Amino acid sequence: MSDCITCENLDCLIKKNINNPNIEKYLDKKHNIKCKKSQQFIMEGAPAHGLFFVRKGRVKVVKTGIYGREQIVRFAHDGEIIGHRGFGPGKRYPIGALAIEDTLLCNFTNDVLTKMLHEIPELTFDLMLFYSEELNKSETKVRKFAQMTVR
Repeated sequence: MSDCITCENLDCLIKKNINNPNIEKYLDKKHNIKCKKSQQFIMEGAPAHGLFFVRKGRVKVVKTGIYGREQIVRFAHDGEIIGHRGFGPGKRYPIGALAIEDTLLCNFTNDVLTKMLHEIPELTFDLMLFYSEELNKSETKVRKFAQMTVR
């Protein structure tokens, strides 16, 4: 529990809500995961096991493209969320993720996270804002690609 309190990632949704008294009982249910460089911790198409928060390190998020080639979707670093598109009705990760340096991750299972979101409205609101920003980024990318010439 104390590692969330002492965490330096001020952009982390859990850290933003750390002063909420309802969050304390969930912090001991968090899993801390150490990944070595090049270690894959999310397999594309695998059942979703919750959200990952990058505590320290850098991660490459990938998706299999045409002809089975790996396409980099984005890079994530300290305080960012990974696996959020697997959370919810799909229940499968549409992406893969691997550490590009030694990385420390925090993981909340889907069950624990669902309970947290039902009980902590501020966390739910923050997650909704996060999803909204992610949707805006995706729409901007699609618009840029659509407006490009064939060249």
